[in-house]
Amino acid sequence: MVRESTPRTWLKEQIDLSPTLHHDLFQSPFPGLSKRNRLNAWYQIAIGAEDQFRQRAAYALSQVLVVSQQHKQLGSRAEAVTIYYDVLVENAFSNYRELLEKVTLHAAMGSYLSMNGSKKSDPSKNSYPDENYAREVMQLFTIGLHQLNQDGSLKLKNGQPIPNYGQEDIEEIARAFTGWKQDDWAFNKPMITDTRFHDYESKTVLGNHIPAWQTPEQDVKAVLDILFNHPSMAPFVSRLLIQRLVSSNPSPAYIERIANVFDDNGDGVRGDLEAIFTAIILDPEAQSGDSIKIKEPIIVATHFHRAFSAEYSKDRITDANRIMVYAHQKPLGAASVFNFYSPNHMPTGVLTDESLLAPEVELISWANYVDLVNYLATYAGYNPRYDLTLQLDDLTDAAFDSDELVNLINQKMFGSSMSLDLKTVLLENLNQHSSNASAFLRVYHAVSISLASDDFFIQN
Repeated sequence: MVRESTPRTWLKEQIDLSPTLHHDLFQSPFPGLSKRNRLNAWYQIAIGAEDQFRQRAAYALSQVLVVSQQHKQLGSRAEAVTIYYDVLVENAFSNYRELLEKVTLHAAMGSYLSMNGSKKSDPSKNSYPDENYAREVMQLFTIGLHQLNQDGSLKLKNGQPIPNYGQEDIEEIARAFTGWKQDDWAFNKPMITDTRFHDYESKTVLGNHIPAWQTPEQDVKAVLDILFNHPSMAPFVSRLLIQRLVSSNPSPAYIERIANVFDDNGDGVRGDLEAIFTAIILDPEAQSGDSIKIKEPIIVATHFHRAFSAEYSKDRITDANRIMVYAHQKPLGAASVFNFYSPNHMPTGVLTDESLLAPEVELISWANYVDLVNYLATYAGYNPRYDLTLQLDDLTDAAFDSDELVNLINQKMFGSSMSLDLKTVLLENLNQHSSNASAFLRVYHAVSISLASDDFFIQN
C-alpha cells in the first residue's frame, strides 16, 4: 500500500531528516577556506540537499539573528560565518531560547555586535560596557521597540506606542554581558568568560532584578530568560518568521495563531521552533494560496535551478559567487544588522495605496531584476563556462508541441499554478516561431519568458 503524503506528514518527514551542514562541504574538496567556498557550500545545499524545510527555516532565522561577513572582522573569517550558519541549521527545530543563547555566545556574533571583549565600567579610563548587542538583542532578536498585542498590533497609551525598553535597560543588559572573549583567533568556537572584566553588581532589566555576584554565564541566562518570557516576544518573532516564509502581509489573526503556538506548543513548551515553523506552513491562511510574497533574488535563483534539477559538473559547485553577484544578495552578507531589507518596507505606488508591505522589493531595483533574469536565462542554453547544467531533455522533446511545452514549464517552475495570462503569452510567442526554429530556441524563449514573469517572482 502506498501511503498518501499530506503537508503535515511531509513536514514531519523533513524535520526528522539529519541536518545537512555546511562546514564539511566548506572544507573540502577545495582547501583555502575562502568566502567563495562558504557561498558554494550554501548554494549546493540550497539546491540539492534533502532537508529543504530545515534549510529554509535556517535561512529565515539567519535574517532575524543577523551576522554579516561584510563586517570588517568577519570578512576574512568565512569559516566562522559558516559555523555560525550551521548553528542555525542544527537548531532550526529546537527551541528559540536555546538558539538565542548559542547565538549570543557565538564568537561571530560577539565580533559582529561587539560583545566580545566588553568590560565593566572604569570611569577613570572613561571606559564603559559596549551597548551594541544589548540594544540589538532587544530591538531585533526578541521583543522589538514597542509593546505588542498577541496579534502583532501596537499597544497604545494616549494614542502613542508604548516603548518596550529604555536607555537604562540597554545599559543594564550591557553590564550583564561583560566578561566574555573569543576562545580562538578564527572565531570558530563559542566565547569564553574573562571574569576579570565582568560586572558583578546587581542589575535591573525591564523591571526584573538580577542579583549581585552572579557569574557571566548566570547573568547572560538571566537576561535571555527575561527577554524570552516578555509578552511582546511571541508576536514579534512570529511575524518576522511568517514574513520570511509565507506572507509579507500576514493578517492579525495569522500572527496571533502563530504567537499562541510560540507561547505554548500544546505541551506547555514555549519557543518550540518545530511547532512554530510547522504551524506557519500549515496555517489556513498559508494553505489557502491567498498569502503571497515577493521572492528574494537568491531564492529566485535557487528556485530556478531546483525547478530543472540542475546538476554540477564537478564534485561540488564552484561558482556560486557569480550567481550571487547577479542576484545582488549573499547569505549572511547584509549591509547591516537590520538585514537586507526592512520588514516594514512599503514601495511607493499601488502597494502604498493599498497599505501593503513588500520587504523584498527593497532589494529588487529594475537594474537588479534585469541583471538576474538575463544571467539565469543563459542556463537554459549550453555554456560550458558554468558548472551547473539544467536538465531540459523533456522540454526539448516537447519543443514542437506548444501546449505540452507550456504544461511542462508550468509543472516545473510554477507547481502547476501558472496564470492564464502567462500561458497565453507563452503560447503566442511559441506560435510565432516557425516549425523550422530549433528546439533549443523554442525552449530557451519559453523558459526565459517564464523566468522574467511576475508569476515566477511572486511566491504564493
